[in-house]
Amino acid sequence: LRTEAAGGDTVAVHDEGGNFVGTAFYSDSSEIALRLFTTRKEPIGKEFWRGRILDAARRRDFFDAGPRGRGDAEKAKS
Repeated sequence: LRTEAAGGDTVAVHDEGGNFVGTAFYSDSSEIALRLFTTRKEPIGKEFWRGRILDAARRRDFFDAGPRGRGDAEKAKS
């Protein structure tokens, strides 16, 4: 691991051949030095995180609507 980053920085991750692997948060104090959050070369900013949060909320709503999710619980109250 070669880095000039400080803990909490966002870093580009490359393999031994120099190929882009993804973007991660770097930790200088954890046993897990890199926490990869995308494998795409894309700008990481407000819109990236907004999209991630909206996607997660949609997936959660999908699973919550199942046999034991909020969707059925709400119907039972009616």
